[in-house]
Amino acid sequence: MVKINRTHHIRKRGIGKGKVRHNPFSKVSYAGEKLTMSEIKSQLAGFTGTEHYYKEYMGLIITDGVKHLEEIAKCGWLVSDAAVILKMELKAEPFVVLKIKVADKKAVINYEDGNNKKLRTQKYQWTDFPEGELSLYYSNGVMMLTSEY
Repeated sequence: MVKINRTHHIRKRGIGKGKVRHNPFSKVSYAGEKLTMSEIKSQLAGFTGTEHYYKEYMGLIITDGVKHLEEIAKCGWLVSDAAVILKMELKAEPFVVLKIKVADKKAVINYEDGNNKKLRTQKYQWTDFPEGELSLYYSNGVMMLTSEY
């Protein structure tokens, strides 16, 4: 049986029963201080599976690694936007690769089927997400880091 934790803002009110885990050694982005994509990838490299699942917007389930990405890069927008696209437009797809590319404060997320066939493209005219490229997987209702697959 898979235990699903609710997001931390629900747990703070005492509704959920999941553990909130923080890595005291991880560098967290504070006001004026932004992590680079290489720093983010370095932190995410340690995630090779998940101990907890978190229920997010529209019932999207994310792993420990995606939760950590959401916290250190402050990219809740990425998870919620992806939830809408994955749960509404691509719900018939059993496996989706999200390829995120950021350059000059603009982002493009290509949703692909795993065989480099584009299913959808989402463009953002402005983002503070670090420049570079990052891929995520979505399978069986769960969004995960590629290292967690």
